[in-house]
Amino acid sequence: MSDANKKHYFTTIKIDEADSFFKRAVEEKKIVSLWLKGQSQDDVEEYDLISYNDSDHTLIIEKRGGFLSKLTGSDLLYKEIFFRINFETINIFSYSTLKKTEDGKLIIRVMNDVYKSQKRSNYRLQANRHIKIQLKINGQVYDALDISAGGTSFMIDDVEKETYSKQSVHTNCRLRLNRYQFDIPQCKVMGVWEGTHPDGTLTGKIKLGIAFIDLPERIEEDLFREINGEARAEEIRKKLES
Repeated sequence: MSDANKKHYFTTIKIDEADSFFKRAVEEKKIVSLWLKGQSQDDVEEYDLISYNDSDHTLIIEKRGGFLSKLTGSDLLYKEIFFRINFETINIFSYSTLKKTEDGKLIIRVMNDVYKSQKRSNYRLQANRHIKIQLKINGQVYDALDISAGGTSFMIDDVEKETYSKQSVHTNCRLRLNRYQFDIPQCKVMGVWEGTHPDGTLTGKIKLGIAFIDLPERIEEDLFREINGEARAEEIRKKLES
């Protein structure tokens, strides 16, 4: 990996580190956010973190709100959910199944990878024969050169340059990373460069640097997760090839 990618935007952490974060979350009375994959941000449910048992890695949570809210229960019960706990500039998140014990307690058992994301540290994944990245923008689909949680880049023909002027904003876009798709509300053109061959001669193409604007948090975290998975798979492929 290049130097720019040595610090990942997010990483998978070991269970003992995850334990320490969950214990800290209990002490600091953190809120646990739960949602189903594909839900809108408005559908996120918030829970109080009551306790954490590090012997079986189980979170005990309680739905926020008044008596009626707690009585109605949750539509997420016995479904696979994503859950997240925020610590200022760090987010801890994973996925599991929300369950209820015989005595009525809501629990989440930590059985899958736990991720730690930190702001201001983007990992950029390059497209190749194993990693297919496409962006649908203005009704056109472009093969992208790379992807990060913050944006992407792709080439256009010179005649399209006026459509994609620097700082222009384009709405209702869709990103594809291999078999996964993500709705991107707004894309902003942050950079416009003349495309060149390795020898420095012009290709006649224009390279665009795109930033994702106002990306919903759940989409951002889903994107983190998939980029991380593809990055790990790429590292394994490189080790096998060497």
